[in-house]
Amino acid sequence: MLIVGWRGLGSFIGLGISLAVIFAFVAPQILSGSDPLTTCTIGAVVILLLTTYTAHGFSKQTTIALVSTFFVLLLTVGLSVLFVNLSLLTGYIDENSILVHFGSGHLINLKGLLLGGIIIGTLGALNDITTTQTATIFELAKTDKQLNQKQLFWKGLRVGREHVVSIINTLVLAYAGSSLTVFIFLFYNSSYYPLWVILNSETLNEEIIRTISGTMGLVLVVPIVTYLAAYYATKSLKLSNN
Repeated sequence: MLIVGWRGLGSFIGLGISLAVIFAFVAPQILSGSDPLTTCTIGAVVILLLTTYTAHGFSKQTTIALVSTFFVLLLTVGLSVLFVNLSLLTGYIDENSILVHFGSGHLINLKGLLLGGIIIGTLGALNDITTTQTATIFELAKTDKQLNQKQLFWKGLRVGREHVVSIINTLVLAYAGSSLTVFIFLFYNSSYYPLWVILNSETLNEEIIRTISGTMGLVLVVPIVTYLAAYYATKSLKLSNN
């Protein structure tokens, strides 16, 4: 509380909301036979709307971050569908996948479940970048009121580039860490599979597609949110000076 103030409490409430949406809406809907991708997308949008304002408060700055995240989240859905279809992934990676597919009373679309997982996993990183970028732009605008929109955009973009490089690394490590046991098993290779078989395994390629889809969303969101924040920050300063 001493460092982040009351917004720290808001972030914990937001975490509770996220878990509540996943456990009370996303999981039951998928188990009842709803399309996993559609369900996860709806759940992600609900989480975005509720947690962003809860953690950061109601402001123009927060709304810019939210709109940018929403737009790029939809782009990420499209990119994920494209890459999963091009890579011919099915979602069947182990016996647990088969159990989920056949054991719930409804045939769960595992490809849709894979896509939904990508969307939920990318949402947090996207929201991190957009809220940080808008805060940076608005603070730059307040610090140097002589900056025009173009200057503000390029200064903010330089900050955003550094942030996105860091967050991409974080995303890759998060995916790798969650699947570390799988990677160790593949490269232990007790059955002596040829290297090309390992590299073409669905388990490995699933993680690659997760990373590529999430990374492209993060790269796309930086110029979008930076432009919107620079535009509205300079516009707000002009209105306040008049």
